[in-house]
Amino acid sequence: MLAYLRHLDDGFLTGMNALAPFADGAHRVDFLNPGSNHRQASLLRLVNPGAEPAQVAVSGTDDAGEPGAAEVRLALPANTVRMLTSAELEDGGERLEGALGDGTGKWRLRVVSDRPIQVMSLLASPTGHLANLSAGFGDGAADQPGMQDNRP
Repeated sequence: MLAYLRHLDDGFLTGMNALAPFADGAHRVDFLNPGSNHRQASLLRLVNPGAEPAQVAVSGTDDAGEPGAAEVRLALPANTVRMLTSAELEDGGERLEGALGDGTGKWRLRVVSDRPIQVMSLLASPTGHLANLSAGFGDGAADQPGMQDNRP
């Protein structure tokens, strides 16, 4: 299944179907701008398609190779989506435990959950454009728990 988003003002079209790669029990997000970058705001989209709540933990490494100050933990209710800004991940936010703190440059994230979830890394511009930066070297979808590989 393919999903696209079209910007109403200028017709900009972007694919939204890619998911962050999953390997070794974790989703990998290779690109998340710092919370201070308001011109290209990064969003972490977490989806729990299951019937049970998921406990999620997000850890990060900055461009200097330093780990975040603390892991960010949250409960993701069944059949819900939660969008977290990079500022929320760095500073903490509503219904979040822990915060990455102020890193150097961009973040690389590792997202683990006790239930199958889907993870996306999105980039929003001030003009309303949204880009999906989730895909790794493959399309990412076939590597997700509970997802079927339909590639030929």
